[in-house]
Amino acid sequence: GHESALHACIVEVSGPVPPVFPDDDDDDDDDNACIVFPLSATTNRAAGWTGTTGTNLNLNVNLISVKRNRKRTTELSEKSKSVSVILDPTLDDERVSVSTVEEGDIEKFAVGDIDTDIDTDIDIDIDAPFDSLPNAIQSLFAWVSRAFAGETEYDNLMLAMAAIFGTNLPLDSEPLLMVEHANSMLPPNDEQCTGAPIPKYQREEASLGAMGAAQWTGQWNTRPHALLDVSNITTIDEWIRTLPRGCKRTLKKANAQHFNVEEKTIYGNQPAPHSSLAHFRCVVEHEVRLIAKGEDDVNGFLNALAEAVNRYLGTTRMTGIIQEYRNQDGKVIAFAHEVRKGDTFRGQWFYGDDEAAKSYVWFHSVQELVRRSIEADGIHMVDLGPSGSDAFSELKAKYGFVSVDDWPAFCNYNGPFYYEDDDMGAEDNDERQRMMDLLKMLGQ
Repeated sequence: GHESALHACIVEVSGPVPPVFPDDDDDDDDDNACIVFPLSATTNRAAGWTGTTGTNLNLNVNLISVKRNRKRTTELSEKSKSVSVILDPTLDDERVSVSTVEEGDIEKFAVGDIDTDIDTDIDIDIDAPFDSLPNAIQSLFAWVSRAFAGETEYDNLMLAMAAIFGTNLPLDSEPLLMVEHANSMLPPNDEQCTGAPIPKYQREEASLGAMGAAQWTGQWNTRPHALLDVSNITTIDEWIRTLPRGCKRTLKKANAQHFNVEEKTIYGNQPAPHSSLAHFRCVVEHEVRLIAKGEDDVNGFLNALAEAVNRYLGTTRMTGIIQEYRNQDGKVIAFAHEVRKGDTFRGQWFYGDDEAAKSYVWFHSVQELVRRSIEADGIHMVDLGPSGSDAFSELKAKYGFVSVDDWPAFCNYNGPFYYEDDDMGAEDNDERQRMMDLLKMLGQ
């Protein structure tokens, strides 16, 4: 995790899991992060990458040859470990800004607790990584999948960056062989869900922090949330009539697109329906688009990849539903993650690829969230959460969402999580009791 910010560790799930408050974030901003990635180098601060001129970046890597036991690797991949990431609940929900290493200040990084037989420092050249992004996304997903399958030699995201984007590694070098092995373990269908079958109560625990539980339980104040009161709105057309002319034009364009939307429930004890390479691709393209400032910003590019891994792991651990967007060819281009609790509908996350960004998908997802909230029994408030910038707060305000400091006074998150399917992922009494004990501990 980030230095002096969030303290993360991996534990095997064998009992009650402490509360997880990853962050309090919304959809289309770059201000908050779910710091849930356990690999040993998730940011350039930890790993030490530095930009040079143009699109070239040099990584000073402690290159090693890993003594790998192929039989053990196969066994580990077949016995996927169930892991949970524990964050310090006393820390706030703001993303710690990722500072870039000063040019010329190249640091070495080590590759965790794995066996080595040579220890050689070399420079890894990374040239024009944007051009290789489509294939790189698959390899990055494969690498992360191996790490969470228990193959500890993959517990280094910086090594993944060097292996996937490095242009001067020998073809028989161990990092490239690791990428080859990881890719060989991918399912044949990039929409096959590969996430952990997390119990429902753990998914609910993991969702609390992103919903701002720290403030409504009185622990500390989060940032202002963007709220829309739908108590007195009876139809979606009534809401649209209140919007400025420009917003109406934007929604008209969004509704003229030819994408298809399917709602999918996140069930307990099953992989999340968006835990696939196709959805991971949406998160990566979304973060690269937001964080990297052009093709010369290689530092921003690598930071965006680390951010994308964090965010993907965060959303696939939580509860709720997703609205999955596909283009006319059936390709997944975006998804909106929503959670309903108490009398509030929360727009938790939104990630879209480059095609979605040009197709007004985010605006359509907001419109449909408002529609469902108006039509649902017992919903009084729509919460789009905090914003990553003043400009995004102003955008939400144009659609009627007002930024409120004391937002828990208007959002009632004290009720239970809501599911359309009452029988979804039913847990045993012990697990339910753990959730009740957690809420009681938080002052509910």
